[in-house]
Amino acid sequence: MSVSIAAMSQLRFVVEWKLTDELKEVVRNATDKYWQTTAKLDCNYMQYRKFGKNQIKKHKLSPDSFMQLAFQVVLPGDVSTRAVND
Repeated sequence: MSVSIAAMSQLRFVVEWKLTDELKEVVRNATDKYWQTTAKLDCNYMQYRKFGKNQIKKHKLSPDSFMQLAFQVVLPGDVSTRAVND
């Protein structure tokens, strides 16, 4: 029996996790910390039209890495560990 990709995309699965009470507490604490950290985030932006993603790619950078570099230049400290340490 073959199933089309369109039919497969309609499939839904229910996953039941069996977690110990200790793991449930870890997940609860991580969720709380996530919401506390992200509630403090604020990001303003402006449109800069002199170049875009194609110019960034021309220099063999990905737009995502370009933005990471921009945040590291603008924000004090080590951005990569900020979420872990806050």
